[in-house]
Amino acid sequence: MRSEKATVSVVIPAYNAGAFLGEALDSVLSQTYQPLEVIVVDDGSDDETPQIVADYNGKVTYLRRSRGGPASARNTGVRAAKGDWIAFLDADDIWMPGLLGKLVDVAGTAADLVFCDTLTLISGKVVGPTRFENYGLKNRLDTLAPDGVLLNPFELLLEVGCYIPACAVMVRRDVFLQIGLFDEDFYCNEDMDLWLRLSLRHRFAAVNDALAFRRIHARNMSHDTSVWLTGQIKVYEKLERYSPALATGTRWRKVVRKQKAAMLREVGARYLERGQVLLARESWAKSFRSSYSLRLAAYWLAAFLPQSWTEALRNWKRRIRATAVCREVRT
Repeated sequence: MRSEKATVSVVIPAYNAGAFLGEALDSVLSQTYQPLEVIVVDDGSDDETPQIVADYNGKVTYLRRSRGGPASARNTGVRAAKGDWIAFLDADDIWMPGLLGKLVDVAGTAADLVFCDTLTLISGKVVGPTRFENYGLKNRLDTLAPDGVLLNPFELLLEVGCYIPACAVMVRRDVFLQIGLFDEDFYCNEDMDLWLRLSLRHRFAAVNDALAFRRIHARNMSHDTSVWLTGQIKVYEKLERYSPALATGTRWRKVVRKQKAAMLREVGARYLERGQVLLARESWAKSFRSSYSLRLAAYWLAAFLPQSWTEALRNWKRRIRATAVCREVRT
């Protein structure tokens, strides 16, 4: 049963968001469950973002700050918010009209964080599976979350990755302040870091309905795989430093080491592709310390070969891959 007393502050970080911000704001103001306030945090934009917000005639609180990144912008909004709950929407994403109402309904499970599934929007068209389908959760949610509450959100984050979309999540403000907000040392993957910290001590509830559209376009940070990998490795390293006293058991440590090693191996391979041999060796050495594998040993040894040999090996691998692809196409 919905609590009519639940007040929600919507925080929208915006950086040069003029192309999409109006559509995002319209989707918030069209909610069947109206928020207490809508806060746009302009993170140093030099486009028409201020003018777009001004067109909403006092329906939106506008905060402008110097460029600090998404984590810092979201924290600015959280500190200024007055609602019991904080809901986040990125300036290029869109909510369906029933999103807030559904999340508030599910918040009655005494959860501290509530989120729903999302759809992907490319050039105005819905493309591919939903986020939950992409992470293998759609058909498992009844088992993973009886009555909507996740049994072990911490281990699930480590198992499948960041299944909680920042554009479709609602968190209790007091819990946010207790946990320490987003880590502003992160320029990306700051949401994964926060969800992991919250999941160790707080209840997560999931809604198996796709109620938001996440827009994919050329300026999404997630397009830069190298930046994402570096950010995720940083998340795991922080988790290893600060969470042993909080997280029970040892299985999660093994999972983190294995996943971190695979990411460091991939980062090293990308360095080698760019001819940055010393950085490749450094990345693979860190991977060795995290989790040993024969494949990694082969990568590391390859970094000590003469550059001409390394290039010949890369060309050979490319030809093998191309041949395999051609065979698949013919069959």
